[in-house]
Amino acid sequence: MYCMQRITDPAAIQAVITQAPPFGPGWDPAVMTGADALEIWATTITDPTDYVAFRLMHGSQILRELQIPGY
Repeated sequence: MYCMQRITDPAAIQAVITQAPPFGPGWDPAVMTGADALEIWATTITDPTDYVAFRLMHGSQILRELQIPGY
């Protein structure tokens, strides 16, 4: 897996997390409380399953994560 993107701008985080799957996790904007970043992780061709993970972060702590199947 690798981190495709790290977003730290609050408006940009909200724009991504409120998009419905497969483009975003479809979360309510209220889940942003305490978050300072959104990381979007993806599997590689050598991983056993294909998925994208949306990770709402506070420092190095994952506050919320959603894995969406596919690339």
